[in-house]
Amino acid sequence: MEKQSGTIGGYVTVTLGTAQSKPGTIQYGQWEALIHPTGHTEFLPVIIAQGQEDGPCLWLTAGIHGPEHSGPLVLYRLITQELVNRMRGTIVAMLMQRPFPPS
Repeated sequence: MEKQSGTIGGYVTVTLGTAQSKPGTIQYGQWEALIHPTGHTEFLPVIIAQGQEDGPCLWLTAGIHGPEHSGPLVLYRLITQELVNRMRGTIVAMLMQRPFPPS
C-alpha cells in the first residue's frame, strides 16, 4: 500500500494515491488498487481530512464486502468541513476495500 508522510510548512502530510492532506481541508482522491491483464485499472476512492493542529491519525475503512453501500455513505456523511474545523490530527478513509465486480 502506498502511504507516504512528511512535513510541509510544519504540518505532517499524508499521501495516499492522488490524495494529499492539507491542514484545515478535506482532500478527495483515488488509490490505484490493481491493473487487470487487459490493461484496465481499478481505483478505490480515498478521503483525507486534516485539522488545523497536529494530532493522531485515524484510518477508517468501509465497503469491505462490495455490495454493502451503507459504510461508504456513513464516511461521506461523517467527514464534513464542520468536523475538520473542530478536529486535531488527520483522518484517512478508504471508502471501498474491493472494486465492484464488472456488470
